[in-house]
Amino acid sequence: MKYKKSENYIVSHCYGVIHSMRLLKRLRSENIHGVVQGCVFISIGVNCPVGSSASTLSMLPSFALEWLRPLARSSSNAKLFAPQTSPDLIAFENSISNNNRMYMMKVIGADCSNTESWTHWLQEGKEGIGDDIKVDFIIGESDGFFPVSSTQELCVQYGVSEERLHVISDAAHLPMLEKPDIVCSIIKKCIGIE
Repeated sequence: MKYKKSENYIVSHCYGVIHSMRLLKRLRSENIHGVVQGCVFISIGVNCPVGSSASTLSMLPSFALEWLRPLARSSSNAKLFAPQTSPDLIAFENSISNNNRMYMMKVIGADCSNTESWTHWLQEGKEGIGDDIKVDFIIGESDGFFPVSSTQELCVQYGVSEERLHVISDAAHLPMLEKPDIVCSIIKKCIGIE
């Protein structure tokens, strides 16, 4: 493999976890072992993060989603950020995310925008993670998309021990932005460099 190093770890967030799981399943199905030593999955759980409303919204044309984006911003921010998160950080992240065009967001979530497909990909991912891959989960204590119990349930389904679930207090769906030092410390510990 082109980018294979002596040790490789995957760190991914939300929908990125689903895509990471697809990669792991593909590696396993092609009988490629030992390429990935561990994964750190951030802000993921058994429930589809957006539910059935996403299926309806994903059918709208991109220009309509762009028009609706500002209307949904405050409710979205309430799910993305803990109440004590700095307003400056929220404003900064909003300015960055405004550059993510909605047609790209539709593509990223196309395969997992409803509960049935979300469950399917989580099961597919489970098949891709073998005993040789160490998995850790990070979740913000007040994540508005995935309650901690949803991530705990996923840990049980994947056979991940409780000490490999890291709940970050005073953080929501974006703990890597809200508590970067804590999240980086956990990642370093998970991959064995701290």
